[in-house]
Amino acid sequence: GANSPVVLGTLKGQGVAVSGKVSLQGRTDHSGAAVTLTGDGGTYTATTDASGAYALDGVAPGSYKLTITMPGYLSYIRTTLTVEDELSVPAKDLLGGDIEVDGQVTIRDLSVLLGEYGQSVSAGPDINGDGQVTILDLSILLSNYNQVNITE
Repeated sequence: GANSPVVLGTLKGQGVAVSGKVSLQGRTDHSGAAVTLTGDGGTYTATTDASGAYALDGVAPGSYKLTITMPGYLSYIRTTLTVEDELSVPAKDLLGGDIEVDGQVTIRDLSVLLGEYGQSVSAGPDINGDGQVTILDLSILLSNYNQVNITE
């Protein structure tokens, strides 16, 4: 259906399923985060649905790098993920405020947000996705000030 994860990639043999869940800070709709698995068996990509769920099917066994990204949010990077059998990745929370998408929440992000404060926008400083830049977006950014991408 319309909310099903989009799965792209190269299928080698049967492969296994890698699934998980992503929460986007400040949002009730957790759709749109890009989940990428890159490694021995190729590259697999999925997009989260409204509940934050994703599934990568047909993943060849091997060692991979898992990256979860969403514009306006700090990314999650797991440098080594070993896939042997069906795998459920522990849930991940992405922290909002990285408007400049440079891997950190800084004065540059705050400046962009304040420059569009009170405006109706569809992306960028509208971190919580409600269509406007408000105190809700500002509070998310400030709660993560000086944070950087999560790498494990």
